[in-house]
Amino acid sequence: MKKPFILCCITLIAIAPVCFSQGKPAKAGKSAANESTVSDLEKSAWEAYKNKQADAFKALMSKDYYGVYPEGMKTLDTELADMAKSDLRDYSFSDVKVVFPHPKMAVMTYKAKVQASADGKDISGTYNCGSIWIQQGGKWVGAFHSEAKTQYVETARLGPLHVGARPRRLHQLLVMRIARQLTLLAGLAASPVLLTTLKAQSATPTMKAVVIHQYGGPEVLKYEDIPRPEPKDDQLLIRVIAAGVNPVDGMIRSGMFDKEGKRAFPIILGGDVAGVVEKVGSKITKFKAGDPVFAYVSLDNSGGYAEYALVTEREAAPKPKSLTYVQAAAVPIVAMTAWQALVDTAQLNAGQTVLVHGGSGGVGSFAIQIAKARRAKVIATASTANQDFLRQLGADTAVDYTKQKFEDVAKNVDVVLDSIGGDTLARSYGVVKKGGIIVSLVARPKESELEKHGIRGIALNVEPNSEELAEIGNLIDNKKIKVIVSQRFPLSEAMKAQEQVATGHTRGKIVLKVGDEPK
Repeated sequence: MKKPFILCCITLIAIAPVCFSQGKPAKAGKSAANESTVSDLEKSAWEAYKNKQADAFKALMSKDYYGVYPEGMKTLDTELADMAKSDLRDYSFSDVKVVFPHPKMAVMTYKAKVQASADGKDISGTYNCGSIWIQQGGKWVGAFHSEAKTQYVETARLGPLHVGARPRRLHQLLVMRIARQLTLLAGLAASPVLLTTLKAQSATPTMKAVVIHQYGGPEVLKYEDIPRPEPKDDQLLIRVIAAGVNPVDGMIRSGMFDKEGKRAFPIILGGDVAGVVEKVGSKITKFKAGDPVFAYVSLDNSGGYAEYALVTEREAAPKPKSLTYVQAAAVPIVAMTAWQALVDTAQLNAGQTVLVHGGSGGVGSFAIQIAKARRAKVIATASTANQDFLRQLGADTAVDYTKQKFEDVAKNVDVVLDSIGGDTLARSYGVVKKGGIIVSLVARPKESELEKHGIRGIALNVEPNSEELAEIGNLIDNKKIKVIVSQRFPLSEAMKAQEQVATGHTRGKIVLKVGDEPK
């Protein structure tokens, strides 16, 4: 234990103080503890620690709690040893909140402002703290302490508890539920022993974000307050004004890219952002605070469904001057995907022909315009309702896939851009001329079919590239590319936005409005 004090946040992270009411144990069966009682009893433990009263402090520990969890005795021994080396000079509580999910249980959260040092280092600051109390043996017993996030600990969020269960079992269930919700310990639900030591953290600024705590459908998206990230030396912190919504967001949400379960929760989704640089790391040279930017947020960084996002220089570019932030947020992923498919991979040139499947979608709408900017001929597919839209984007030939087969129209094309897969991909091999290429965004082309037709094929893996994103921005400002935003939702309605994207019938992009645009 590196920082030997701050109750429930430094070395008292796992203490279990006994609750006293005016110096006497509270009797079982009496009325539930109120806020004043619990707050006073919390302070009793702090006073014992502050005054280095080892026996009094040890008496405040929950014998049952530490008996149930063997790890606890080791933690208690560490607490007592560290007490002698710590120096708690002053403390105060604020934002005290007590909720009662069970007549024999109370949950308390609060902020503790402390002046203290440990191992010769000053650790003064404000800490978010939480504790659980149960009635046991005729008195209120502190059963769990931890660094916590006040806004998450609400009775309504904890779910139903079996009121007939014994207090100790209720305590175990509640502790695990709260810890899972706060993501205090990764993998807690699968742990055979509830660990009681949690990492100390100073209270940090928070932000609104849409996160997932598990993989699944749109219903796993949660709109929450979480700590605001801080940029590393090679990162920019962006105040997000708008964030794009893409099909890949749903794939990440479902766990498609994490088959081995290596990513830690919570995860913030969203790869498209547009906003203003809030802060830069020491190694950043291309941007400064206040710069308007748009960016492709990689999986390695915090996502765009949040009020703030982290990106590296290779992921960001100056926002096109002709676009609003909402429009700019519709660009990065789909435009980079279309660019890297047609320009980097297929090396599409003037006079060549490209077949774009799903031409009215996010990637398709950019692919048509990028191809036309390179003076290529474009055949694009879409539903009946989007035929005029394809022509407005610049498609030379619009194919209504509900009425005709694309292979009856597209013959001997140089490039196929596939965003559909399945039967559409299977029928595409035969329309490519020898030496041509199929670039698929959703599946790996079959080697046997590629060899049979004498063509190439690749499953595209898009990478952030600030230079290419800037070049796309220039095309937009020079009116070579139009940005189409079909719908926008507030950040809190990210689930609705993802459900709409999942229909596969959007025209252009769907965007989340996150923050206010600069005046």
